[in-house]
Amino acid sequence: MPSEESIQKSLEAKARGNEAFAKRDFAAAIPHFTEAIGHDPTNHVFFSNRSACYASTGMYTEALADAEKCVELKPDWAKGYSRKGAALSFLRRYDEAETAYAKGLEADPSNAQLKSGLEEAKRARVQYEQASAANPFAAMFQDPAALQALATNPETAALLADPEVVRILEQARTNPNTLMQHIQDPRITKILGALLQAQMGGAGMDPFAAGDEAPQDVPSAAAGSTHESAAAEPAPEEEPEEDESQLTEEERAERAAKREAESEKQAGNAAYKAKNFDDAIAHYTKAFELDDKNVSYLTNRAAAKFEKGDLEGCVADCEEAIAQGRTVHADYQQIAKAYERKGNAYMKTKRFDEAVEAYDAALTEHRTDRVYAKLKEAKRAKKRAEEDAYINPEIALKEKEAGNELFKAGDFVGALRKYEEAIRRNPADHLLYSNRSATFMKLGRLPEALKDCEKCLEIDPTFIKAYARKGDIHASMKEHHKALTTYEQGLKIDPENEMLKNGYQRVMFMIQASQGSEADEEQRQRAMADPEIQAILADPLMRTTLNTMQQEPDRAADFLRDPQVADKINKLIAAGVLKVA
Repeated sequence: MPSEESIQKSLEAKARGNEAFAKRDFAAAIPHFTEAIGHDPTNHVFFSNRSACYASTGMYTEALADAEKCVELKPDWAKGYSRKGAALSFLRRYDEAETAYAKGLEADPSNAQLKSGLEEAKRARVQYEQASAANPFAAMFQDPAALQALATNPETAALLADPEVVRILEQARTNPNTLMQHIQDPRITKILGALLQAQMGGAGMDPFAAGDEAPQDVPSAAAGSTHESAAAEPAPEEEPEEDESQLTEEERAERAAKREAESEKQAGNAAYKAKNFDDAIAHYTKAFELDDKNVSYLTNRAAAKFEKGDLEGCVADCEEAIAQGRTVHADYQQIAKAYERKGNAYMKTKRFDEAVEAYDAALTEHRTDRVYAKLKEAKRAKKRAEEDAYINPEIALKEKEAGNELFKAGDFVGALRKYEEAIRRNPADHLLYSNRSATFMKLGRLPEALKDCEKCLEIDPTFIKAYARKGDIHASMKEHHKALTTYEQGLKIDPENEMLKNGYQRVMFMIQASQGSEADEEQRQRAMADPEIQAILADPLMRTTLNTMQQEPDRAADFLRDPQVADKINKLIAAGVLKVA
């Protein structure tokens, strides 16, 4: 047994370790817990705490060794089995992890953390087996010993110095299916060969010679699980266990209540995942009754009420969490979460003004891309709702009639204001866009007039006047090829329409007249910016055809016999890009 002096030194070392752990400086905490173990190797809590630190730094083999020592020293302590199960899950030894969790439940059948760990290990094992079956290389990249062995193989060690290779291997470790994207990479091919050789017991690479695996980023204990819900936050690192022998009865009772509250929360999370929202609400309520300083119990209960459809209850819980969080000086991220969930409830009930306020408040507390995206969507929804509420076809008709009178009187600016108001009142009326387009033309604002014609035809593709007006606008902008196409589209609907036939003939005359004059550089530049013209000129067959026609004009008639070639040549002529004698 350690002496009283050794025990005192071990407790001092443990206190330093706890301080480093609280700052999440796990690497710094490890030597302090190691020192504590040196002074008192019989204290199971020291091994448990160091196991947690090893797991947090990716040293899973060491974490497992400490967890096993913890269980050896105190076989009836449930947390030791939890540590062991977590370490085995990190190592993807899921069958053994399940056994460890089950053994712990024999010691403490009601332990929510052990129950949750057992379910996660089972789920991870199934997912891992499915991934391995789908990809023959999956098991290799999931085996820490094999990956560590790559670093000791002279043929592959140099490759691991390449950050790109490390990134690919890390992706393959978490999702083996991504490996097929890099199967042609000679570096990856070499690594695969080395792994296959190792699995077959080949010389030069012994997967068991390197000992422990290389440190990795700490994944979820149930690797492969993608479940994420509003109520079940990522599991935080557990706080190191404290020696309670020096605490007062009141302090011990408070700590016991907090532990029980956390167990209730874990049970609530499990019920939430199973969509048993009433049970989840009951567990979160009990947790908050036991520890009213932890507002996460309220935000979790709010999430469960949201899923259940009790949106008023969700908002009430969020408001209580915010008020209580201010009182107990809770972490600003917890308060931000309450505001965010409050905003979610308001969005569900289409109370967009309140949703915008809630998301704004959440961003004030803690800025995240997720909440910022929600705020933008809330603002868009608010704008859409305001526009919908403003719609009134009767008022739109009155505004349109007033615009018509102003148009006839030559007051095009006044008419434009009336048509714009009419469109806001009834944006589904295609005639309003047609009238505004005509007004834009009178004001010389041709691009805007064109957009209104396109909107008009989007609403009513059979409205002939819009085709005629759109063709006229293209002609005014010297986009003759587009004008002809627009007139042709309208004539397919109404072959005898005089406006369309006259417009088509007028543009053909303009094209013919332009062939005998100097090139219009402005028209040519506009045409060269047109994607359709660019595509024609980029076509290898058309380039060959145009070069041949330039060198051998007599062959032009031969090329024009092909309808597709003739159509493209006519577009180039109409656009002013090509001139013919």
